[in-house]
This record gives sequence, structure tokens and C-alpha cells, in this order.
Amino acid sequence: MIRIFTATLIFTSLSLFAQELPVTPIPSTPMLRGLKDTVGFAVSAKQMDAVVKLSREAEAGRLAANAKKYRLSPESRYIAGISPHDDYLTAGPVYAHLYPYLKAKRVVIFGVAHYARNWKVENRLIFDAFEKWRGPYGPVAVPDLREKLLAILPTGDALVSSAMQAEEHSVEALLPWLQYYNRDVEIVSILIPYMRWSRLDSLAAELARVMAGIVKEQNWTLGEDIAFLISNDGSHYGDQGWGGKNFAPFGAGCRGLRQGEERDEEIARETLCGELHSDKARDFYSRVLDSNDYHGYRVTWCGRFAVPFGCDFLAHLSQNLKRQPFTSDFLCYSN
Repeated sequence: MIRIFTATLIFTSLSLFAQELPVTPIPSTPMLRGLKDTVGFAVSAKQMDAVVKLSREAEAGRLAANAKKYRLSPESRYIAGISPHDDYLTAGPVYAHLYPYLKAKRVVIFGVAHYARNWKVENRLIFDAFEKWRGPYGPVAVPDLREKLLAILPTGDALVSSAMQAEEHSVEALLPWLQYYNRDVEIVSILIPYMRWSRLDSLAAELARVMAGIVKEQNWTLGEDIAFLISNDGSHYGDQGWGGKNFAPFGAGCRGLRQGEERDEEIARETLCGELHSDKARDFYSRVLDSNDYHGYRVTWCGRFAVPFGCDFLAHLSQNLKRQPFTSDFLCYSN
């Protein structure tokens, strides 16, 4: 996980995907987004209370060490972060490092579009039309920020599909953690499908320009009024259970796994830490994607588009707000 910190509307035409909402364990309605995955996650407040307690207990030592290292206090606020979306039994201790300090009123989430190939969608941002999302402590509202973004973004940059958003689990996993620390949090979900680098950079720059205008118009404070969250899981390592594909380039034994972990950490520390610049986001992109075909992996991070998009967006946002580049620290990695 990475934490990132610092020191009148015209409506454009949008492609509205009107597919039927998918059947999921907790179905969505046109106004309320349901749940795609309930196994290993927290559905109720009681479950989430237990998850946070156990996760913090498991990470007590590292949480204390990070608080001391980064001079964190209960009043500290992150502007952005990269979070896992794996089930809490596996990744709960990793989530625990980010969310106590991510308590902005509004959070824009850049999600993974796992099913983009099935949808035949790429090179566009995917929004939803839900009024609220389901959370363990009650519905999570969607702010009017979403409509403002859609109204200003150029035609062709975005599409609205509640069906696509309802089928994707990479955003819903983050909501219980956000809501645990801020019961009134509001979210805007944006899925990032396949994108060639030039298109990714262009869209990130355009969204940052629009976002900066809204932030300045509303006089918002980053980290307080608005924050940004990037959904990701690192390497899906192994030679079984991946649809017949071998995702174990170093071998499936303990030594191979450790080499895979070392590669993950190297990528994170060299491309996602320190000052955030577009060239570092592009470096990440080039390391995890096939240089001959951006639909293919080099390294099996499922956030291979969401992560560089979010980081590139933040690099452009700092420029648009005429401030020093955001800087990022490495908080926690686990596999």
C-alpha cells in the first residue's frame, strides 16, 4: 500500500449504457448499488467493527512504527492512497494502514475494470448513475461532484454504465473502510479500463484540469473536503487457478514467490514513491504492461491501468493547482 500526501454547467452528450443490471449476491436497483462479492468481506456494521479490530491488532507493531516514522496523529489527513481490494481475511492488515487518515468528505475512487474485455470498452472513463452505494453502516451517497465532472468532461472521454459498475468488485471493497472512519463519506467511482499510454495521459490531464477548476471554485482543502483513492491488488502469483495461465515466472515454490514479492516492492518503491510525476507513472505502466500490446500483462497487477492513471492524475492535479508535486511513501506490502 502507498500513502500519498503533501506538505455554471454545460452538459455534454454521453454514451449511456442501458444494459440490465447484473444478478449479484446483493442485487443493485437503479438508485442503490448492491454488492458483487460478499465472501471474505464485511456486509454488516458488526462484521466491519470486528474486521477493523482484528486487522489493527495484527498490525499493531507496524502501525506504531509508521505513526512514529511519518509523525502521524489522529488529526493527520491523507490526500490520496493506493489500497488493496482483496478480501479482508487476506488483506485486512494492509487496509489498516491507510484508512485511519483518509477521512475527507468526498473521495474519488479510481477502480479496476476487471471485465473491460467482456464489455469491449477501452480508452474511456466509466462512471455510474447510482444515487447511493451500499455500505455496512448505511447507504453511501454520491455527491453532485460526479455530475459536475460529467458535465464538463469532453464528449467521448466518459461513459455512464451502472451495469458495468455493478459487476465490478474493486470499488465496493474499499467503502466499508472509508465508512468506518467517516460515516458521512461520499464517493465518486470511476473505473479505468484498457488504455494506451497516450490516451491515459490525455484523460488524466483532462480530468485533473476539470477537478482543479472545481476544487478552486469550491475552495476545497485537499484531504479535508476531497481525497483520492486508487484500487489495486499486486501480482496474482502462481501457476494454478488463473484460467490455465501461468503467473509464476520465478517458479511456484517459496523462493519463486519471494522473488515475485521483491519485484512487486521494487516496482512500488521506484515508480510510486517520492515525488509524483507523469514520467514515473509512465515508468510503472511500461513495467507492468506488454510493450507490444497494452492488453497484455508483463507483471500481473490488476491495477495496471488504475494505478498509473491515478498517479498521473495526481501529478497533473498538482500542476493545475500550482503547488509542489505530491509526494508518496511506502506504508505496507503483504502477500
